[in-house]
Amino acid sequence: MFGPRAYFVTVSRPAALTLDGVQLDDEAIYRCRVDFRTSPTRNFAINLTVIVPPHQLLIYDNSGRDVSGVVGPLEEKADLVLTCEVRGGRPPPTVSWFANERMVSGHVEAIGNHVTVNRLEVSAITRQQLNSTYKCQASNTKLMMPVEKTVRLELLLKPLSVEVINKPKQLVANEEVSVTCVVDGSRPKALISWTRDTRVFRRGKVIEEGNETLSESTITFVPVPEDDGSIFKCIGENPKLIGVGLEDSFKL
Repeated sequence: MFGPRAYFVTVSRPAALTLDGVQLDDEAIYRCRVDFRTSPTRNFAINLTVIVPPHQLLIYDNSGRDVSGVVGPLEEKADLVLTCEVRGGRPPPTVSWFANERMVSGHVEAIGNHVTVNRLEVSAITRQQLNSTYKCQASNTKLMMPVEKTVRLELLLKPLSVEVINKPKQLVANEEVSVTCVVDGSRPKALISWTRDTRVFRRGKVIEEGNETLSESTITFVPVPEDDGSIFKCIGENPKLIGVGLEDSFKL
């Protein structure tokens, strides 16, 4: 039955049965019988329970796509739906969700044989939840570490503000001037464009800087008399979102 996996050691005190590479079929009641020359025979029964850990954990988004590492990007106010599917495990594992390491409630159900699902729904995602982590954890014993998987939430964020921070009070024709526009809150970082009246302004030199959520554009140009009275405008837009740009302007 066991082959070379099992051996009985009698030189130790007490004697012991050693079973290597325990398998599910090894689950049974094991009886130890001790015979004495002058005393009654004694029997001991030990019930061996074999625990099989879960062998696979998958996370799906609302579209049914297998998620690994990052979920999204989602827009603000969208609903986040994550489904954790755990396969295997005996006894059936407990499947739990953690948001930023804090346990949260989900809807648990069993599907078919040896498949447990926990569905997490978070309504109206806000920008404060950017980079939040969601971890699914499955465990059916304290004898070993649980099986788990973590994903990070990525968001598309519209700009919160746009400002021309050094609006000139007056300009002198044919004298170079620099104007800087700062756009904050966009993710990915905003694209900044300059216009004069309703047309894209193409004169001069533009230098752009910034990080993940802040963009800065400095335009250096030489005003000409024809610019007088025009509306000079800075427009900040998220390249992934349509119709949510912001602008700031001043009169030349």
